[in-house]
Amino acid sequence: MSTIKYAIFVCLLSVIHISPLSAQEGKSDLISIETAPTKLRNIETLVEAVGTTKANRSVKIMALSEGVVRNISFTDSQNVTAGDILLKLDDEIERADLAEAKARLKEAKQSLQRSKSLRKRDAVSVSMVEKLVSEVEIAQAETERAARRLQDRIIQAPFSGRIGFSDIEIGSHIKEDETIAVLDDLSKVKVEFFLPETLYGKVHVGTAILAEAAAFEDQIFKGQVEAIDIRINETSRSFKARAIIENQDGKLPAGMFLRLSLILDASPVLSIPEESVIIDGAQNYVFAIDTTQKPYKASKTSIKIGRRAFGWLEVLDGLQEGQQVITRGIQKVRDGSSVNISNQQAKQVSQ
Repeated sequence: MSTIKYAIFVCLLSVIHISPLSAQEGKSDLISIETAPTKLRNIETLVEAVGTTKANRSVKIMALSEGVVRNISFTDSQNVTAGDILLKLDDEIERADLAEAKARLKEAKQSLQRSKSLRKRDAVSVSMVEKLVSEVEIAQAETERAARRLQDRIIQAPFSGRIGFSDIEIGSHIKEDETIAVLDDLSKVKVEFFLPETLYGKVHVGTAILAEAAAFEDQIFKGQVEAIDIRINETSRSFKARAIIENQDGKLPAGMFLRLSLILDASPVLSIPEESVIIDGAQNYVFAIDTTQKPYKASKTSIKIGRRAFGWLEVLDGLQEGQQVITRGIQKVRDGSSVNISNQQAKQVSQ
């Protein structure tokens, strides 16, 4: 009898020591994954295009008259304000011409004044007074021209913006209409692009756009369509549109290549994270989680996808709202694999 009791005691010890270990090993067989629910999200219909930036306003700063540069008040790539003096030319002759014109005007006015006094006494004819009036007007016009020629020796910024590179130096002799530099207003940039004629009635002034540049990989610039051409190119069957993008920080220069996405409309659709989809040739599938039993099982599920929108995919067929799909750990999972959901939010949804 004691022998039987001893045998039972040994068996109980074995169960006590082996059972927890077996349970732990069973749990370690589960593949740790992360999931996200299939749910309704607003996804826009996006149309892609490409274009090149242009300054909101751009002018070539030119000399209005020939001369020698006496002073330069800007540096390359400097921001300037409307009315800022950029450059001065020699102006000695123009100052002398203005002084001479003012002296002639003063003399003409004095002669007219004397003639009017004499006319009261009938000492001069009416025609003489009229002639002197004309001479005053001519002298006034010549004074204004001389003042304008002097003003043209000073070159100012016509609007606020950023000035480009210039090869002009102090002492340089520049000719009339010679380009000194280019001034760009980059507070906004314009982008012209072409779209197929099938979209002509779907794109409107005010349609939102998103722009990306290779130089700013992690940044998206927002804008809207400003104008649409009234004609369609008969050869390419496309039309031109122009968008404007806010650029207060001046990051986007003129001439930069942009990838554009036009947002035509938005509607709530069933969607999943883009990283959950596996592409196998022409077939798309995901690993959906079967939560009807524990441990959870991964089920390889074929799906049909629709629109894309910055990390999300529209699901046209294959999944139901609320169904969990694997987003992390996909490479370790096979059809029917037992899994353990590690992200807490997904666990709560599953439960």
